[in-house]
Parts: sequence; structure tokens; C-alpha cells
Amino acid sequence: MYPPRSLCLGLLLALCKLTSYAQSPYSVPLSRFMKNRDGTSLTLQVDPENQRVVETLKEASGAVRWKIIRELDADSQPVRAVKLDAQDEVISRHNYLSLRGRIEEEEVMNPKGILLARMVYHYDKKGRMTQIDHYNAAGKLVSTSKATGSEAGMDRR
Repeated sequence: MYPPRSLCLGLLLALCKLTSYAQSPYSVPLSRFMKNRDGTSLTLQVDPENQRVVETLKEASGAVRWKIIRELDADSQPVRAVKLDAQDEVISRHNYLSLRGRIEEEEVMNPKGILLARMVYHYDKKGRMTQIDHYNAAGKLVSTSKATGSEAGMDRR
């Protein structure tokens, strides 16, 4: 249902390298294609003029696995998103808390808006993402994804 956490963390780390505290990685137009080791590919398209970001994960065959459409606020910060499957059916809905030009927290809800999980993002003094804490709907810490340099690792609790 969800992409590997290392894929998400890797993409977020890549976006963090494009920005400082003062500027959102979504404030400039961007189109990026990334090929994954498993044959899948991720396309990221940033359209700050229309306050929209679209990420699409495709199978090695080219078939869409899922896509995420993020809405941005006037400061090019993510506010909410919807994740769609290959048939454009809603998989999940997301709300973001962004401060200082970066995502601090993310809520993940099912298609009906019921909270499933919450992620808290941590950064170092230079604004680089260092870890993501994953909480379940009851608020219990489920796992922590840690990053060192450009590689992401998982530390399950």
C-alpha cells in the first residue's frame, strides 16, 4: 500500500538538499525522474505557480502503482495531499504541518478521513532531515527511520 520508507525518506532527503530554511523545495519549478534499484521509477513534478506537486511511482513495466498530489500554500509549503492508486481511487489523505520552510509533521488518514498514522520529522542544525518518527493512530511510536548522509536506514522500535 505504501512505498518503502527508505524510498520516501530518500526522496525527502533529496528535496531537503535543494533548500535552506528560508526556501521551500517546492518554490521553484522542477521535474525529476529517479530510477530505483527494483526497477520502479519515481517522477516528481513541482508546479509552484499552480501550487501543486505530483509524485508518481511506476512499475518497471511503466504501469502506475500510485501517485500523490500535494497542494501548496502561498509560501510553497505542503498543506494537504491525496494518494491515488493506479485506477485513481483514493488510498489515503495527508495533512502537513510545515514550519521554517520544511515539513515538521504529517498526518495520514484513510479515504474517509480517519487517522491512521502520524509522522514527526527531525532535522539537524543545517536543516537536513535526520529521522522520521512513525506513530500509529493511538499515538504510540511504531518505528523510527534514521538517515546518515544520503542513505536512509531503518531502526525499528
